[in-house]
Amino acid sequence: MGPSPVAVTILLGMHSAGKTTLGHQLAASGYSYFDEIGTQIRAISHCTVTTSCELFEREVMRLEIERDKTVLQATNTPVIETWHIGNIAFAEARGNLSAAARYRSSLRGIQDSFYVNAVHLQLDDDTFRHRVTERGTAVDDALAFYRDVEARWPDILEDLFDDCFELTFLDESARNSDAAAQVIRKGLRRRDETAQEN
Repeated sequence: MGPSPVAVTILLGMHSAGKTTLGHQLAASGYSYFDEIGTQIRAISHCTVTTSCELFEREVMRLEIERDKTVLQATNTPVIETWHIGNIAFAEARGNLSAAARYRSSLRGIQDSFYVNAVHLQLDDDTFRHRVTERGTAVDDALAFYRDVEARWPDILEDLFDDCFELTFLDESARNSDAAAQVIRKGLRRRDETAQEN
């Protein structure tokens, strides 16, 4: 039997749900935190979050897959913002279906390397409207777009990771590093149980 997959915690959530804040809190507690690649690239591109930009999708895919090598070598438990799951959902919601299909195809067999502990940071509509800072997109259009993105995550998880994932929901009242650390520990236990079953 080969080595157990590396357990990674993925922070998923709408814009302003608190992914980056929670990621930095977890980093301060000793986890290896990897921020959202798409946000880094969009900061130097002309694409809004809802704009279809195939070159943008390809670059996000390339950099995320390249970064997986670093994630696999992390000495502390990795926590990744958005990752492949969110990136694919964004590409599909933007209508870049061919780019998303290539992305999915390039990740076949990824469950051999990773056990995914996905944490959905929930945000209600009113809070989103109050916090949103997306440029170039009307607030209600941005809200509808993010709800579309969220709805795609379970299918992507099942498609890529089969039974090698856990999906947990954290609402805002329970969103802190202690609650997230409990979810991470639960995911590690589930990863070990899955490895024993196989």
